[in-house]
Amino acid sequence: MAERLIKWIAFSIGLTILPILLSLILHGTFNLEIHFSDYTSELLFMAVTLAATAIGDVYEIIHKGVNGIHITLIFISLIFISLICIFLYEIPIIANALSLSINNTLINISTIIGCLSSLGLGIACQVFLERIEGSSP
Repeated sequence: MAERLIKWIAFSIGLTILPILLSLILHGTFNLEIHFSDYTSELLFMAVTLAATAIGDVYEIIHKGVNGIHITLIFISLIFISLICIFLYEIPIIANALSLSINNTLINISTIIGCLSSLGLGIACQVFLERIEGSSP
């Protein structure tokens, strides 16, 4: 189980967070201020990417004949998280186009919740998939 989870963390999380890490390094190098709101779009993109990857993993679990309420709840939750994160991604763009002000604190908190939810459900999918693959001949 550890090998599958390590690969998932390295490739799914590592590669999606790489632009943020590079940006933080550049900001530190040039002594620029770092604001969380500058990274919400990247973090929301990461959350959607992780959720989409996990949706594919859940589909793989279902395709292997595994079903149950926990699989259904994970699948529905991942779709819900993806849609909410896409909506959050679009709010600043639409607000800017309509010259509206938005509550950045609410966007930031929602971004953190979306990222952590995608991460948690992604890990759960990897664990379920490993258990299924480990139990099949």
